[in-house]
Amino acid sequence: MNKNLLEMDWKTDLNTLTAEDAWKFFSSMLNYQMRKYIPKSAPSKDKRRKICMTREAIAKHTKKQQTWKRYEMTEDRIDYIRATD
Repeated sequence: MNKNLLEMDWKTDLNTLTAEDAWKFFSSMLNYQMRKYIPKSAPSKDKRRKICMTREAIAKHTKKQQTWKRYEMTEDRIDYIRATD
């Protein structure tokens, strides 16, 4: 994207335009480049899953939550140690 924007002859393109037309031209070119080069990700159906989390990370997070809930129910020192490991 950067390379394409640098290759444009901005002086020639913008010199003959009014300020408002120059802004519209620049804005449209920038938006075109962004649509072309910036990937879009589809929204996840599972709202709880973060895009950056792998399956392994999700599994560890779930296990951590389960051990903490077990500690909250029992208030046992051993369960606390497991939950905070």
